[in-house]
Amino acid sequence: MIAANKRFLKANLTQGVLGIQTNLINLYSSNLSAIATQAALIAGFSFTAVIIVPNYTDLQSTVLSYFYYSCFTICLVSALFVLTQSTITNMFGPTMALKGSTDDAVKFAATQMMNQQILVLKIATVAISALFLGACLLSWSNYPPGIATICTVFYIVTYYFLIVEGFRAYRIFIPLDEDAVLDLEPDEGTSGFRSAYKKLMGVSGTEPAEKNSKEEAQLALAARLTAIQEQTRLKLKAPLWKRQSIEEGGLFFKYFAVLEKGTLDLYLKEKDYRENMNPVNSKPIRLWQYDLELDARKYSKNVTSVSSAMKSAMMGNEDFSMTDLLTSKDDLQLASRAFKFGLVPKVSSELAASVVHEFLANDEKLYNQWTSTISTIISAYNEIATMPSIEQTIRVGTADVEMVVQAANNSTGI
Repeated sequence: MIAANKRFLKANLTQGVLGIQTNLINLYSSNLSAIATQAALIAGFSFTAVIIVPNYTDLQSTVLSYFYYSCFTICLVSALFVLTQSTITNMFGPTMALKGSTDDAVKFAATQMMNQQILVLKIATVAISALFLGACLLSWSNYPPGIATICTVFYIVTYYFLIVEGFRAYRIFIPLDEDAVLDLEPDEGTSGFRSAYKKLMGVSGTEPAEKNSKEEAQLALAARLTAIQEQTRLKLKAPLWKRQSIEEGGLFFKYFAVLEKGTLDLYLKEKDYRENMNPVNSKPIRLWQYDLELDARKYSKNVTSVSSAMKSAMMGNEDFSMTDLLTSKDDLQLASRAFKFGLVPKVSSELAASVVHEFLANDEKLYNQWTSTISTIISAYNEIATMPSIEQTIRVGTADVEMVVQAANNSTGI
């Protein structure tokens, strides 16, 4: 039942996020279409001004014609840029969101359309400014000084209010105050969750102390859960030696190991991983089911045989094959003494064999990378195991869907 609740909550959360991203894409498409229409209108005005035959009767008109032709040309090319960029984004942005093979395609498309919207707005500002400046210069080139002065005053006043009021409207909806923006990242901690929760749920600062303290506890738990979840997503891809089973000889064999999403997979070569071939181990090693043990004496199983005794006498080591000892570029004898670690099952049973995975790193650098990463992930899972289950989370009445999903992960072993 808990697993079903987990899948249901995750599906609802994913659907909700995709719905928001889809609404954003529709909004950006509408905005870009509107600004493309205005850009086409401005481009028509500027093109009309460009084809006007200038007045070359005196030196002043000739000099001014150079400047206002430049301004109208800038306005024309800027408007055409806005029109072209808006059209391309409207054509291919929603297409990418619909045809993407993953959920990230929708998010990526929405983010890129937002960036294009900001770029188009900046270029449109350049086009408007060039249009006003060109109109002022054209007035002084073709009209008497009195009429040119009146037109210039009107242009400057209109442009001033256009910029000031436009910027003021922009800041109303996109404020500079960070507290007014509900954009949370995992590293913002409890304060970020607290401000977002209050804004979304309409919680004021005058609530009773008991309610505030319960809310503080829930928000702190949500923040900690998010931080722990980030730790469980650590990744590492590097060579790693693993001891084979006793039936296969009990020697260390070199693999290309991939640690991702809390599971460890082994490949014969890095090329196999890049070509999406199946890993050597039929079942991934789930780190939340194991403890990290750095003392090899606590889990190693010594098997004596005539071949191993002869190899130990000749080569000074019985953990590797003769081929590996002779051809390896690494100091395997040093690695065998100093760079071993193991994964010991958390729960052992007399009904099932306890499988201990013994590993060995090539050198000290890789040893530190593997042990620190695995230790961080296992510690994160251990901490998740001590946190409230989904039933308790729902029982206290939290409204944070993401927190409920994380609690579901905890209850089902993730």
